[in-house]
This record gives sequence, structure tokens and C-alpha cells, in this order.
Amino acid sequence: MAKQTSKHILGTAANLLGFCLGATTSIIDEFTAGIALLLSTACICSFLSIRSGSARLANRLEAVADGLFFLALLGIFVIVLLLMLRVLR
Repeated sequence: MAKQTSKHILGTAANLLGFCLGATTSIIDEFTAGIALLLSTACICSFLSIRSGSARLANRLEAVADGLFFLALLGIFVIVLLLMLRVLR
């Protein structure tokens, strides 16, 4: 059985997806589009992990969702840095 983190990834990634779709300014648009794609894919993998009947497949999907979620968090961090740089100019 999966480590049960898929349930947490699914909800959190869906919430952060809303954040990414709401931020729009110049180059940040391109970053948010990429992050939105990562979060959407993490949501799909997480959902499929929860619904999977195979423990091996569920673990693999959960690992993919976890990795994508982490990359998206790093991307959001970059966006926050870019926004801070814009404010400080």
C-alpha cells in the first residue's frame, strides 16, 4: 500500500495550483504556467495512486507525484523571489 502521502499531495497541489493560476506578471507568467503543469500532473498521479488496485503501481505513482510536487514548490519559491525583486526595485 502507498505511504498515504498521496492524499496530502492531492489536496495541497490543487490549492497551490489556484495560487499559480492567479499570479500574472511578465516572465512570471511562463514560470507559473510550468508550475501549474507540474501541479496538475502531481494531482493526477496522486489521484491515480489513491485509486490504484496495485500496491506497486500506487507506490510508483506516489513517488512521481511527490517528486513533481517538490519541483513545483521550488518553482513557487523562485516566483516569490522574482516578485520580491520586483517590489524591491
